[in-house]
Amino acid sequence: MSSNAAPDAIRTGARRTRGVRRHGPAGLAMKMTRQYLAGELSVLLAHLQAVADTEAARRDAWSLRHAAETAPIPALGLVIVRALAVGDDLCWDSLHRGDTAAFTRQAAVCDELREFGVCAGLLDEA
Repeated sequence: MSSNAAPDAIRTGARRTRGVRRHGPAGLAMKMTRQYLAGELSVLLAHLQAVADTEAARRDAWSLRHAAETAPIPALGLVIVRALAVGDDLCWDSLHRGDTAAFTRQAAVCDELREFGVCAGLLDEA
């Protein structure tokens, strides 16, 4: 990335909420570079790894993070889909245990992943 810093999406189309960038409608129109997409997805996957409460889920999140940093842009949609599946499993496990605090954290990360995927054009909005 050049020394003149942040991509346009960060300067004009993103806002921060609790340390996580949230992408609004303006983000849809922004051209995002591959580095930005991979970097942002990697950060979100680090958040998923942080809320994972099993070693297997942490390994899955780490593996997905590695894939996000090395895969071509068209494959990033699949990375997000797989991350959402990991997050969904985490959420269900937390609900079955009655751990609403863990569920809330995990669901928030899943929402960020889905929102990023839609705004980046990697997932359909549905």
